[in-house]
Amino acid sequence: MVQTAVAITPMRPPPVGYNPSVVMMGKYTDIVKIDAPDSAAQGELVDVTVRVKNIDSLFDHLVACVVIVDGLRFIDEVAIIPSLKTHSFSGAFGMAGGDVTIKAYSYYPYYGDWILDDEATKDVDLTVVVEEWVLLATKSISVNITAPPEVWVLLATRSISVGIALPPEIWHQLAEGSISLGIAAPPEVWVLAAEDEISLGIAAPPTEWILLETRTIDVGLPPPIPPEFKQVYHEEYPFAKTYVGKAEECTTKFRINLPDQFYPSGWAIDKIASAFEEKVEEEGGKMLDLKIYEDTTPTFWTDYIIVATAKASPMPWVAIIAGILGLVLAIWLTVVLTDLLVEWKEVDWGMPVALIPIAAIIIGLALLVGVGIVATKKKERGEV
Repeated sequence: MVQTAVAITPMRPPPVGYNPSVVMMGKYTDIVKIDAPDSAAQGELVDVTVRVKNIDSLFDHLVACVVIVDGLRFIDEVAIIPSLKTHSFSGAFGMAGGDVTIKAYSYYPYYGDWILDDEATKDVDLTVVVEEWVLLATKSISVNITAPPEVWVLLATRSISVGIALPPEIWHQLAEGSISLGIAAPPEVWVLAAEDEISLGIAAPPTEWILLETRTIDVGLPPPIPPEFKQVYHEEYPFAKTYVGKAEECTTKFRINLPDQFYPSGWAIDKIASAFEEKVEEEGGKMLDLKIYEDTTPTFWTDYIIVATAKASPMPWVAIIAGILGLVLAIWLTVVLTDLLVEWKEVDWGMPVALIPIAAIIIGLALLVGVGIVATKKKERGEV
């Protein structure tokens, strides 16, 4: 199953006590508006849309948006916003039992970190639902409590004596009996009472097979790498040789504008490969395999496909890819990243131990033991 979610956890949370009235507009972004109702009832689902504008008149920017209410992040996404364009980030939360404040933050990447750029807030008041009570009927009940008498009169008394009999000084035997349990000795000669045979016939295969039904099963194989992409890097990590179990496979496709020959040969590939293992282990995973494909046929850009497999679930692949590419792009100051695509899925890694040979050995031993028991019984009966 291929997942296409683009959630991202910013590497640097908003600072405590940050004053939203001071920051009216960021360096690259401006939170134009927070669309949300002014009030909602308790338990109602509140839809929120945050509109973020790229105020840079020259370049597109990778922007992350985080929206929090009462400590809960219900919007946590990243998107590439074109120059002077506005992007909408949407989400929803359940209304609590009091007034709440929606806090929205925008970030941009810089040297592997996410930098807070702009923020805005919006208050949502709790709507109080007043129910009207209607009087249907009234009824009064009077309870009379009789006053106690001034003088109590004794009507009757009774005493009960409980006697405990003393044990006798001498016990007398009244009767005695014995029961013998006889265990019959085994017979010297066992007599066969009955015998039955069951024959298992294996039907011969038909001389002609008849097609009853056809069905197509999609086994979910990954799409092939396009022929114009050439594999330029492959590493199978030591942990992959012994690990058997569930893993996640992430496929990333992106484009770097400007010709690749402006930079040292293979520099970007080595930089990305060395950063993958470090970023995955920071998120608690273990790298299993890494493949990098490159298409250099275009003149003014270079396309890359990265296929990474790691032991962990779930793994924040978007944050990892954004951090790695942010580190590379921070050094290539003139390069613009476009056409970024990140998708991942759960896969089975390694081959489990085959149990069929072991089962065949156990069945074979059982058959041999059964044949030996039958031959012994026939010999005892005097049969050849």
